[in-house]
Amino acid sequence: MVGGVRALVAYLSGGRARVTAFGAYHLVVGVAALVSSAGFGWAWDRFGSAPAFAGSAALAVAAAAALRWAVPAGPARPGA
Repeated sequence: MVGGVRALVAYLSGGRARVTAFGAYHLVVGVAALVSSAGFGWAWDRFGSAPAFAGSAALAVAAAAALRWAVPAGPARPGA
């Protein structure tokens, strides 16, 4: 999965912007991991394990739908 996401970042960015895109990608991943871990812990403490996992599943489905909508369909490389 990680290799596919990195390939997508490389594909969507070009030239000199590729380094900035990878930096932004890793910044977003790090902040998202911190926020999601804290939020999951809070939900577990406040509501219990089942609602915490159900909320995580709902957010994962929403993220997959958003990614499907945001990424254009087409060949992996132009001209491929």
